Amino acid sequence: MFTGIIQEIGKVKEIIRGKGYKLTITLPRIKNQKPIFKSKLANDYTNEKGLSATNYEIPIIDYFHEPIKLGESIAVDGVCLTVSGVNNPSLKMKNEAPVSRNQTFGNENVQCEFTVDIMEETVKRTTISEYLVGREVNIERAMTATNRFGGHFVNGHIDGVGVLIRAEIKPSSKILTFKVAKELLPYVVEKGSIAIDGVSLTVISVKESSNQFSVSLVPFTIENTTLGKKKISDKVNIEVDIIGKYVIEYLERYKKF
Repeated sequence: MFTGIIQEIGKVKEIIRGKGYKLTITLPRIKNQKPIFKSKLANDYTNEKGLSATNYEIPIIDYFHEPIKLGESIAVDGVCLTVSGVNNPSLKMKNEAPVSRNQTFGNENVQCEFTVDIMEETVKRTTISEYLVGREVNIERAMTATNRFGGHFVNGHIDGVGVLIRAEIKPSSKILTFKVAKELLPYVVEKGSIAIDGVSLTVISVKESSNQFSVSLVPFTIENTTLGKKKISDKVNIEVDIIGKYVIEYLERYKKF
């Protein structure tokens, strides 16, 4: 289970194509990050270990996420996949400070990368078939019971592929309009939730006659996900609201009795 709150933008390093796909994804380098701790948890950690915050750098997010592990679920552009290989999954800085993503040690740059296996059915139903080396992808790790729930319920099971047909720049936002298959429209509701390439968004309008819907991106989403870089005719993974899917499915079944 995911929430649609993107934690990293990864980059496709390698693609092995066969009946299915095997992807290797590299997490980004952290450059010039100042060793400043703004959370009480971080301060408690340094005090407990007798460390100084000037000795090392730790992204605040790494206090709340364990290192990537084999077998765990991870969402890549909204697609729930299983980690089948990890390189540098639990890098540690001096004094054994935990790190789960890329980190800089003086002049030494270290990256974390992971591999996922993708079955044929997933390739057919998603945008993964269009991936090329170097492509940026949205990454979200599976939620835990103690995580803050910032988005909505996201399964990572893609319902269809949408196409960006219009992008409109506003003073404080960017409105994107997508066209989807007609069968998805009943599950797309104005003011309802939808996941686009794994990003939890609110639908601001729906045009059933043309199979279109629009969402609005705030500056943070534009800068911290891949959606801000999408171009007209680009395809995206669509997962409609799971609650709406269950309601409509139950009603359709009830009619048969």
